[in-house]
Amino acid sequence: MSEKIKTQTFDELREQITPDQRWVLSKIWNHYLEKDEWMLEQVLYHPSQGNKSKETISSAIKSLKGLVIGVNDKRGTRYRLTLPGVLLSDRGKEVEGIISFYLKYLRCMYGGNPDIESIKSQDLVDEKRISKDWAQQLGKLILLSGFLSGGSFSLQDAFGEEIKVGSVVGVEWSADVPAELLPKLSEIKDFPAYIRERAMEEYDPDLPVDETERVFYKREETLGGKAPSKEVQEGITYTEYVNSGRIEQLRGISSEKFDLKKLIRLCKELNICYRDGCFFAVAILVRVILDHVPPIFGCEEFKEVANNYGNGGKSFRESMQNLENSSRKIADRHLHKQICRKEPLPNKTQVNFSNDLDVLLEEIVRIL
Repeated sequence: MSEKIKTQTFDELREQITPDQRWVLSKIWNHYLEKDEWMLEQVLYHPSQGNKSKETISSAIKSLKGLVIGVNDKRGTRYRLTLPGVLLSDRGKEVEGIISFYLKYLRCMYGGNPDIESIKSQDLVDEKRISKDWAQQLGKLILLSGFLSGGSFSLQDAFGEEIKVGSVVGVEWSADVPAELLPKLSEIKDFPAYIRERAMEEYDPDLPVDETERVFYKREETLGGKAPSKEVQEGITYTEYVNSGRIEQLRGISSEKFDLKKLIRLCKELNICYRDGCFFAVAILVRVILDHVPPIFGCEEFKEVANNYGNGGKSFRESMQNLENSSRKIADRHLHKQICRKEPLPNKTQVNFSNDLDVLLEEIVRIL
């Protein structure tokens, strides 16, 4: 079994990367650049990729925690890279050059216009500052890295992560500049070294590659300043409230009529709250979802979905009526009940409407 990579600096990390690990990183990144989508597991293991055995590739993948992230979709697992993973691929030096160019360009633009808010890829190409290939790769790198992004980007990646504007054609993109970074650019002497240092800030050597394992990951995340619950710390089995595969199906939907970002975020927060024992929040979040989705079914209120929506059949209607009549009343009780001498607290059994909620989400996936 491969040893988990442990390191403090990028140079240490680079020294520990094996040829097989670098081969995997390079294959994934090159595929993303060529196909505009992250690499399916079945493609990585295909003989056309080279003479690596399945065992060799599997061992390398498992050891690349924090560098490779597996995300499930309807076709299987897709592998994506974090920024440190990209920098450790065969194109790492090229990537450093592209990001260095971008930071120097931002420094130049900021020097002439302190109010600069965004950068357009087409401007870079029209000014002959960068090739179309580099412009496309730069857009992907901005999406991939936290410190390069100012918050909004107009190109959708394979997983629909953190994108506030619709996708655009070809290499064209528009990105908000990171305002907090601009005043610091004049102080940077070695841009490649700065890029490697910032990339390592986003690196977690314990982050599992496998999506299911990430659900159980005991990293000390906080929720409003609260440490993980005792159950999580002690490793007691945690069941997702909203199935991660269902969330990925929602992410894969492209709808001109409905933006699903809020629904997806609510589902994610449901999982966090259920995991950490925040059962008041679980009950309330389920109610928020019920109030949020009726327009998808052509209704104004969820009680119309529960009583009048006919395309889902009798079983669907019964599940929706349970959500409307039971889960909503439980949420209302906790929302509106005033303080008293003795307070009963909800538990995970009381707020668990995950089965009925999954039926609702399944129907949303089906009709969209």
